[in-house]
Amino acid sequence: MDSASSPLEPRLEVFFLDSDPADTDRKHKTDDHPLRPWSVYWPPLPGSTLHDWLRVECPVALSWRFDPLQPFDRPWQKWTEEARQRGRACPSAVLPIAPLVPDLGVTAYEAEATGTNTLRLTPSDSGSAKQRDIASLLDEKIQEWGMRSVKARSFNYLAPLHLYAAEKPFHSRLPFLDGLRRTNIIGQAYDSIPVHDISGHESKFTLPESGFEFCRVPVPIFNWDVGVVRDTYLPLMEAWLKDRFKSRMVHIYTYNVSIPTNGEVDNVTSRSSKSRLKLHLPEAASDIENGRYRFIGLVDASSLPNFKKANSDTSMWRPLTGPDQDYPLAVCDYRTVDNRDLVPADVVFPHYCDEGYEIKYNRNHRWFYKREMDSSDVIVFKHYDSSKDEASFCPHSAFHDHTVPEGTPTRASVEIRAIVVG
Repeated sequence: MDSASSPLEPRLEVFFLDSDPADTDRKHKTDDHPLRPWSVYWPPLPGSTLHDWLRVECPVALSWRFDPLQPFDRPWQKWTEEARQRGRACPSAVLPIAPLVPDLGVTAYEAEATGTNTLRLTPSDSGSAKQRDIASLLDEKIQEWGMRSVKARSFNYLAPLHLYAAEKPFHSRLPFLDGLRRTNIIGQAYDSIPVHDISGHESKFTLPESGFEFCRVPVPIFNWDVGVVRDTYLPLMEAWLKDRFKSRMVHIYTYNVSIPTNGEVDNVTSRSSKSRLKLHLPEAASDIENGRYRFIGLVDASSLPNFKKANSDTSMWRPLTGPDQDYPLAVCDYRTVDNRDLVPADVVFPHYCDEGYEIKYNRNHRWFYKREMDSSDVIVFKHYDSSKDEASFCPHSAFHDHTVPEGTPTRASVEIRAIVVG
């Protein structure tokens, strides 16, 4: 299918917020703006081959509009499931594990895995002096506290390719279009990345300093399904977050019940935070921007054999299997992250272009997890904080724990993301 269109034709008039509106239609690279490959295809132009094809094959992609009162109506989940069933899921590629160059701490992998886009061999991961000092201080504390560690095999970061100087990284949530990849993200696997077990030392790490906290938040839920998550769990967590942050408003804008993939780095850029406010809280966005607001995530853990998979800032993460987790969630201490480690990436929806960060390897990163989380354990971590006096976000990623007993069931988890105002 030829989806190219004349640039003189008017764009389809859809509600399409963009984290950088000036770049919405940018198709060509400039010195200041890398190419955004998806913008050649979306939004589609009336009369174009793509527009005509969508009218027949996927008309909802043209007609659907986001309703802030129904934030969990997400048709791209159905498209993704259908594509997975057809063998077209197209996950991100991951380059094989590369040895580290001891004096530089960077990979020596130079295979032409992506055409001419070989890896950069520069000591860019040495970090700032402040970052190195904090990493050294944490290492001393880790040893003093006697923390156990897992040396994760195949821990994935964004591959340091020349490609991303020319193309902005992206993930597509659009219908599966001929010619447009689902993502141009390529990971680089690293071996023996230490992930430290925080058990017994949870209080040493806080949201303001580290960007994450491990908490106990029991819930009276024993059978999980879509109805229970929406009708019972979300109201309970909304009330808990409001009390925890003493905030005047909490708005849960998404939830996911899923099994993990390695490399779940998904934090919100400053530009994206303002777009998300306008998307989810259009009536109050201008007022909220003038005060304190946070994007918080919360993830949950429990061992529930009758769990049913649901459809799928501050995040809150709770595992639904356990006590052993084959793919536990690791969080990176914000103080050990350098701005140069972060690469902005587009996340393209039919109505909206979001922006988050992919993260490059840096030897100073310090990762933590909690072994044997149970049904009352949660991880609360930041996606974005408007305050300049605290940690802004928390990189996070699932990793394979090869030390768990053989036969440990595949991990499932429930994550919610919320805007916390005030």
